[in-house]
Amino acid sequence: MRIRVIKPYNLIHSLRQAAFKHGYLIIIAAWLYTISFIFSNYWSYHSSPEKVKSKLEKRLKEEEARFENVLKDTATLYSLISQSPDVTDPLKEDIGLFIYTQDDTDHTPTLAYWNTNRMYINNEDLYRLPGSYF
Repeated sequence: MRIRVIKPYNLIHSLRQAAFKHGYLIIIAAWLYTISFIFSNYWSYHSSPEKVKSKLEKRLKEEEARFENVLKDTATLYSLISQSPDVTDPLKEDIGLFIYTQDDTDHTPTLAYWNTNRMYINNEDLYRLPGSYF
């Protein structure tokens, strides 16, 4: 059996030659790793369950506050019922606003104003107890 001895000079020379010849691949791999690291950290931060939950809660609180402010403005509500031409929609179709009137004799609710066609309210929902429902 014959053992071949590789001189250190030949090994170092061939490694240098390979690095010079294919060094761009190492640089590209390093850039791709860095970019993937940045993207994965960004997406995991913005799409984690806790972050999504906090964004949804924040949006719901803001919309509930806007809706409560519209309910407090009774002058605007009365002008919407009377269909005054100078009044604009206070919620801009982001939140559904349905206003019903009720006669003293009939006691049947009648739809007087609505601001969106994206949702619908069943008549059974009108007879629920006051509260927040999905």
